[in-house]
Amino acid sequence: MSLQTLIIRYTVFAVIATFMNLFFQRMILLIDNSFPYFITAVAVGTLVGLVVKYYLDKRWIFLIIKRVCITIAVNLVCMLRWGFSQRPSFGDLKLYFG
Repeated sequence: MSLQTLIIRYTVFAVIATFMNLFFQRMILLIDNSFPYFITAVAVGTLVGLVVKYYLDKRWIFLIIKRVCITIAVNLVCMLRWGFSQRPSFGDLKLYFG
């Protein structure tokens, strides 16, 4: 995934989470506009926004990053195994260090 795609996804997901947050706050404040309902609206809206953002990031961002990390780890292990299997013998070291 390119950096531009990642930035676009993060931006779109943040807008969706913000919209859901404000939507749920507005729905609760339509019931009543008193202070306890205001606190409840802020708490519920924040919770909904966090859950939505978590789900979207988990599904579309971190799954891809996890795959990239696994690929890097597999390649690193292969390079290390290849490097250790190709180590020089002591006779070769005499050529390097005289």
